[in-house]
Amino acid sequence: MQQQSILAHLIGIIESIEADLMFPLRAHEREDRGGFFSISRQVFCYVDYLGALAADGENSTKNAVAYMERYFTRANPNYSGKCSLMYSMWRHGTVHEYDPKVFVSADAEGRFRLSWGANNTSAAHNRKWHLKCLCRDSKPGYYHWFINLFELVDELRRSITFFAADLELDEKALQKARRNFKKLSHEIDLDKKPNLLSEAKKVVDVAAGVIDDRGQVIREFKDAIERERFITEEWGKQLLS
Repeated sequence: MQQQSILAHLIGIIESIEADLMFPLRAHEREDRGGFFSISRQVFCYVDYLGALAADGENSTKNAVAYMERYFTRANPNYSGKCSLMYSMWRHGTVHEYDPKVFVSADAEGRFRLSWGANNTSAAHNRKWHLKCLCRDSKPGYYHWFINLFELVDELRRSITFFAADLELDEKALQKARRNFKKLSHEIDLDKKPNLLSEAKKVVDVAAGVIDDRGQVIREFKDAIERERFITEEWGKQLLS
């Protein structure tokens, strides 16, 4: 992979953030409806991938948090020293369960409960509470650590620009990212995974039609006979040509 390719890949990720995160987030804001868990869940799935790309090609909490400490803190210094907590609260909670984690402490210095809070509007008066901790008026010792979804998505996007800039300046880091990209993009050899192979065969054995190179359906099989004829004759001719 050439330098331009890995950098183009990162640009593609930024473009996907606009399409897959910012576009629906604007819809959530417009309709004043949710997105709190779906948007944040997606953000931290991107962080998982970027952490693996920057480190050793392995998805792990360690790599994800290290990515955040290095690049999210450059987008917003208020992350510094809190990335493990943020990742545990918002990533582990929404991915492995349903909602963000809540933390409690009975430490001798003072009991407290740290919960989460989120808002989904782009207005400045809501953005300003991003990464701020607020006390719960009616419940002593109850705190809420807030995120603003627009700020969170913006910081994800900016983190990638910082990552790309580092790769442009550091040949060793660039080479490592190339290796990690290849590792993360490898195809799975089903012959080494018999359970998956069995299920994959169930999928391909009932192929329903044909698509072109743009993903458009150009033909629908009427029955199994037509499917088998396409596979053995039409595909067969392409293989021989």
